[in-house]
Amino acid sequence: NLFFDKKLKILSEIPKNLPVIFGEGSGGVLFHEILSHPLEGDVFKNSCYKNKLGEKISKDFLTVYDDPTFKGLPVCRKFDDEGEVCLRKPLLEKGVLKNILCDNYYSKAYLFPPGNARICLENPIPLPRATNTLVQEVKENQNFSMDIYPNFLFIPFIKKASFSPPDKISLLAGPVFYYLNRKLYGKILNLKIEGSIREFLSGIDFVGGKLKNCITFGTCLKDGGKLFVGAASPDLSFLNLRYRI
Repeated sequence: NLFFDKKLKILSEIPKNLPVIFGEGSGGVLFHEILSHPLEGDVFKNSCYKNKLGEKISKDFLTVYDDPTFKGLPVCRKFDDEGEVCLRKPLLEKGVLKNILCDNYYSKAYLFPPGNARICLENPIPLPRATNTLVQEVKENQNFSMDIYPNFLFIPFIKKASFSPPDKISLLAGPVFYYLNRKLYGKILNLKIEGSIREFLSGIDFVGGKLKNCITFGTCLKDGGKLFVGAASPDLSFLNLRYRI
């Protein structure tokens, strides 16, 4: 699975403790799994966040929103599938867990605003679902995180991502680029990353300051239904993630 430029010396093994940088909007996909799914009303009761609302669970620089009204992504709507007004909702604000994504039923159960009811052809019953997951840029961090680490893995694309309650995250990324002394050394076709939500949140080290053009979108599979979802994030870096080729 490992390919190198012919001018580069072949490396026998990728180190297991490299910083991992998510770029090109892939960080938004990651946080769709880490925050958006576990905070959907019907999933929340079985997730690790059940008793964490209002608590600080990550670092001060991390803020993440669910925003159905975001015009930079194709999933843009003023009303949900129950006719409720869609709102930009902070999921995590300066590291503090803030919200649950609700339809009308779960809004009454949890006393959080509705506006996240969605239906699909395979499952026409409105259920609380995420739309666009946005990681807020840190404007003072204009330097790209690639400038911070001499050796790192860079992930521009996530092929598959899943959340398994209460806190298991699994990712398949590729291609992934390995940088040695800030120079491209090799390309990995498939990289698997697994861990708990706590490991991802505690390992985040940097949020970039440039959100523009760092958007992505795709299909989210859940309960037998397919929904179009979007994500946007600046580049994000993590330390101490477990990965394998």
